[in-house]
Amino acid sequence: MYALEGGAAWAKASAARGHCGKIGNIYDQYLNPWFKRVTKLDDMERKALEQLFIELRNTDNAMVSLSEQSSMWLAESARQVLDHVGNSEIDEANNTIARTRKQILPVRRSLSHTPASLHKLEADFIDMSGVA
Repeated sequence: MYALEGGAAWAKASAARGHCGKIGNIYDQYLNPWFKRVTKLDDMERKALEQLFIELRNTDNAMVSLSEQSSMWLAESARQVLDHVGNSEIDEANNTIARTRKQILPVRRSLSHTPASLHKLEADFIDMSGVA
């Protein structure tokens, strides 16, 4: 609870933000030129591959943003619970925990689906590039 209150989860989520830019840079600087030289993709296939990487960047960025927002919200909720506990308001602390769990459930579900989306994009990339 103290780690949540202190923002440890937010720090971890924010550290992942750099990956979004790295994905784009790797595609732009290395993969796209390599695809042009090595593969026999036509313009339509190359555009589809480019769109795939745009989706990958956006999915990664959305996941990080959602994680950051959730962790900030959780930090505030943890502070409220700890304040209640510190004031010996155990029933109110339990109510805050129960309310918080219900509120965060849709976000947890959304975040749990993101890795599957990333795996699908990875499979699409493999299919499009012909690289196994």
